[in-house]
Amino acid sequence: MLSFKSSLYIGLTVFLRSFSFLAIKYASIASGIFIYLFLGLAFIFILLRAFTWQKALKITDLSIAYPFTSFVQVIILIYAAILFDEQIKFNHVLGICVMITGLLFIAKRKSYD
Repeated sequence: MLSFKSSLYIGLTVFLRSFSFLAIKYASIASGIFIYLFLGLAFIFILLRAFTWQKALKITDLSIAYPFTSFVQVIILIYAAILFDEQIKFNHVLGICVMITGLLFIAKRKSYD
């Protein structure tokens, strides 16, 4: 099972990665100086994500930590629906369910090791 500290670093990594994707999306629809503002913000989020990911890997095995980074897909799907009014289709939800099921299997298997 993941420790609180591991969970915190992995969670921060996931959210920072999603924020960088969000900033890049806003840069793609912005104009003028705002393009560079959003790209700069994305770069900052990427740097912070790299820092938190290294901290997570110092205290957690890669085989345990990496699968949890797929949670960024769930967050991105939520951003798409709420912020950009994009439609969520059944295939999207099914794919998210498959990923989460896989994570549950990994977490359960690692807890018995």
